[in-house]
Amino acid sequence: MNPRAMVGGLLAAALFGCSLSPHYERPSTPQPPPTYKEAGDWEVAAPADTSARGHWWSMFGDADLDALEAQVTSAN
Repeated sequence: MNPRAMVGGLLAAALFGCSLSPHYERPSTPQPPPTYKEAGDWEVAAPADTSARGHWWSMFGDADLDALEAQVTSAN
């Protein structure tokens, strides 16, 4: 093998093995506050999925909505 090619290969291997990028330092982040401003008096959820819903739209007291619901029920 040609000595010039061997030296060139060794030089290329040495250069490819070196990293020229700067050393990575993790950026500092601010610590979270001990309490959040939204943290207040929370209530535990009480789902009522098993209860009968009935005509839930009647709580709006809208005659047009009642008529539309009657149309949907008959056409469905």
